[in-house]
Amino acid sequence: MMIGGHFSPDHTILSNVNYFNINGGYEALGELQQPLEGACFVKVNENVALAYGGKTNQNGAVTGDTYLFDIVNRSWNFDLPKLQMARSFGACGIVKDTMDDNVEYAIIAAGLIFNPVEFFDTTEVLHVINGEVQGGWNYGPPFPAKLAFSASAQAPDGRSFFVSGGSTSWDDNINNAKNDIFRFRCSGGYCSWGLMPQKLPSPRFNHVMVAVPADRYPCEPENQTK
Repeated sequence: MMIGGHFSPDHTILSNVNYFNINGGYEALGELQQPLEGACFVKVNENVALAYGGKTNQNGAVTGDTYLFDIVNRSWNFDLPKLQMARSFGACGIVKDTMDDNVEYAIIAAGLIFNPVEFFDTTEVLHVINGEVQGGWNYGPPFPAKLAFSASAQAPDGRSFFVSGGSTSWDDNINNAKNDIFRFRCSGGYCSWGLMPQKLPSPRFNHVMVAVPADRYPCEPENQTK
């Protein structure tokens, strides 16, 4: 499933929602309330996904809106709490509390706004229990760097959330790209960021990342991430 995005050559930001089946099916699922680029879209469980943040036009407007997608009924709920701080191109994901698998946290970290350009190091967390949103977005522990255009992935067990790379500059992305990897974890409602000893082989931004089980892609012991 995909939402929004950027269409060239006329630089239009899209608002349409599309669903693809791996067996070949395709379905249009209507429109969002506004165009979105650089937004978060994360799957909470088999029934629910969340979309939040993003850039809404080429003039640099960003949003803090949060949308819930009902996967079973294929419908949207647009009446959810807004982010504390509107932003785009942040690191996004879901992480389970290590003390209770039924308690999860939707995350957005770092990112930027435009007009003027400003990079953030703040983290916001939304409490989710059994797929139901609890309350609103709250500030969590600060992200260790002010950057955007990073990649993120949830660990296979769901109890860790990783963020890699990114850039600290809008005008000179390449020379300000990073190779750090950070891990976010929550235990009993207490959440924290940690810097991993591993580094990306080369600095990068606007990349993608996915977690895979270690037993399927064994690494040398010194390179493994638990």
